[in-house]
Amino acid sequence: MPALAASGATDRGRIRERNEDAYAIGDLDADRLFDGDGVIASAGPRGLCAIVCDGMGGAAGGEVASELATRATWRELAQAHGTDDPEVFARLLRRAVRVANRRVFDEATREPSLRGMGTTLSAIGVAGGQLVCAQVGDSRVYLARVGVLTQVTRDQTLTSALVGAGRDPLEAALAGGSTILQALGVNPDVEPSLSLVPLCRGDRVLLCSDGLYNQLGLATLAAILDGRGGPAELARVLCDAACAAGGADNITAVVIDVAGTTGGPGSSPIPARAA
Repeated sequence: MPALAASGATDRGRIRERNEDAYAIGDLDADRLFDGDGVIASAGPRGLCAIVCDGMGGAAGGEVASELATRATWRELAQAHGTDDPEVFARLLRRAVRVANRRVFDEATREPSLRGMGTTLSAIGVAGGQLVCAQVGDSRVYLARVGVLTQVTRDQTLTSALVGAGRDPLEAALAGGSTILQALGVNPDVEPSLSLVPLCRGDRVLLCSDGLYNQLGLATLAAILDGRGGPAELARVLCDAACAAGGADNITAVVIDVAGTTGGPGSSPIPARAA
């Protein structure tokens, strides 16, 4: 199992009245959640998991949905049996996300003031030296390796679907806008997209909400992640940079540094494959 060190930061931004983003980082071996101070590290057989959610639904709905989803996903993974098989872990992660979806959906059904709430989600864990990712909506996972930043997840958005169908990216963006095709809590069930990526020593992983990557863009994200500093410093720098660039949305960044994997440093980025 790779040695992992992680930290996160979140910010309301400059425009929104509330922060409807939420994140969780947990050591599955110690059943311990990151408390927001410094870094959390693990070299145990199950390692770390991390979750980023971007809530929606007006009033308090978005805040409730994102917090419920992060905690429910974490709890399901912490209670699941350990495995070093990436495809088995991918199934466990998929189940955890579907359980979280049901929790959010049931709460929205039970409480009239929360009806219509939902949240995006990106979540990761590590098994067998591979990064295992689950995504619903348009929060993202990136992998930084030897100065190259690669988007691991594929947005569940109309724009992304149109590009995948062969439409020109600019034309697709104009037609699709910010329409999300799936969100946790909107329907009784959800189907997360899963992907697996082999990790190498020296890799850096970023989970983030759209308030980060939309504000900064790929080149700026890559430059910051290629800079000096550990996960705590870089997560804060990313959020501060997005605020300085306008802070039009809530902003969340989770940064994970990888050491001790079987792959050597300097390897080429490896495309994600579906689980």
